[in-house]
Amino acid sequence: MLLKLALQSVTPEQWLAKVNHPADAQAIFARRAEYPLLDRVCTFISEQGNELASDELNAARGWLQMVDWLTQIAEEQPRYEVFLSYAHADASLAADIHSALKSRGRTCFMAEKDIPIATEWEKQIHNALLGCSYFLVLLTPNSKDRPWVLLESGGAWALGKRVIPATAYIEASTLPETIRKFQTRPVQSQTQIEQLVEELRNA
Repeated sequence: MLLKLALQSVTPEQWLAKVNHPADAQAIFARRAEYPLLDRVCTFISEQGNELASDELNAARGWLQMVDWLTQIAEEQPRYEVFLSYAHADASLAADIHSALKSRGRTCFMAEKDIPIATEWEKQIHNALLGCSYFLVLLTPNSKDRPWVLLESGGAWALGKRVIPATAYIEASTLPETIRKFQTRPVQSQTQIEQLVEELRNA
């Protein structure tokens, strides 16, 4: 929808006029609560658009086109409430978290359980990440420096997902800087896992 509006505009100024038109703006901003990254881009354009030069406004339009493309893809994918990111060495603990979430009626993507045999696993992970609401990353000595876990975490942050670091047998101070800014939750025991699941249920 946003991409179509952008392509229909001859100039950045005409595109901004469409964005600021009450009828168009209502349709454009309707999904902002669901997509925080979209909300941030829209807020920037709304507050700064009239002060930007044409080349700067054109760049902002490009950002909105990209965000809209991501949200359209996300809406076409199977949706999970929680995407569980973990290292293979922690699969047993990840499975306990997955089971606890499922027992409370939460849809949770776990690669080893939700990717069918003979399917392209990278695409399945990509689609699940796009379609999730919460990104729950299990951080242990096995996973905190794994490139794939860090890549998924970075992708979740860029998409505006709600990132929840779950830690086991590791100090929060040793986590990567990009993850350390989020509030962590320990999951070293079944009681702690249940507490996390209950917190998510009430979120």
